[in-house]
Amino acid sequence: MFTTVMKAIGKRLVWVAILAGCLHGCSSTRVRSSVDDPKANMVSGTLIIRPELWHSDSDRRGQGGIEIGYEHQSGKGTQNLKMGEYVQYDPAVQLIGPQRISHDATVDHAHIAYNRLMSFGSYFQLEPSIGIAHDEVNIDSNGTGTYLNTSTTSSNTTVALRQTLTGITLGIIPRWYFNHYFAIEIPVRFGVGYSSRTDSANGTFSNRNNGITELINPSLVFCPSKNVALSVGYVDREQHVETDIAKSNLDLSFRGVSAALRVTF
Repeated sequence: MFTTVMKAIGKRLVWVAILAGCLHGCSSTRVRSSVDDPKANMVSGTLIIRPELWHSDSDRRGQGGIEIGYEHQSGKGTQNLKMGEYVQYDPAVQLIGPQRISHDATVDHAHIAYNRLMSFGSYFQLEPSIGIAHDEVNIDSNGTGTYLNTSTTSSNTTVALRQTLTGITLGIIPRWYFNHYFAIEIPVRFGVGYSSRTDSANGTFSNRNNGITELINPSLVFCPSKNVALSVGYVDREQHVETDIAKSNLDLSFRGVSAALRVTF
């Protein structure tokens, strides 16, 4: 009799464990990694080459040139994961809520573009550009990690994602001059990037990752010479990266002080 009762209880416990596991699996949700940093400073540099052959007789039609640009911006942030939510970059490790995790993210952007400078009188210019861009987005997330292969946990686990994107960048800079030395400008840039992951099973490209960047950077410009400009301002970057189906997507909101050097030949 006792043996029969224990067997019945054991079967019930097994079914309860299976049901609990099912409920946990069904309720688990992979969430986006979100980094919101109001003190994410940015440094950038731009080199513009304007050949004489590309110069127009009309200032409004402007003068063409090749623009080579670089930006670096980094930010930190924390994110609260609710029960059943998790962040995952590695197939073997998850950061599962409820917990607060920390993020450390960097963005390196480079582009080469066709640039055109158009003048409207002595005090106002427009400078549109279009080109090819390459972004490298890196994020390290730290918290209590669950190792899926062994079901063990560690209170100090860092998981990392390295994402590269190549695509199109569009920019425009309205600029107002006070005199020959000082100006105010508002660079605006929009970018769309893509990358492909190789499917090891058949060697084809699949799961095209993509990202969108929106950046606005109002700045005060100092021109010590005709070919050199130094600027200090405020930058607001929104960058969203869609990864493949097994990883958390990224939302980066970086705002902070910007410093830039611009050289024209």
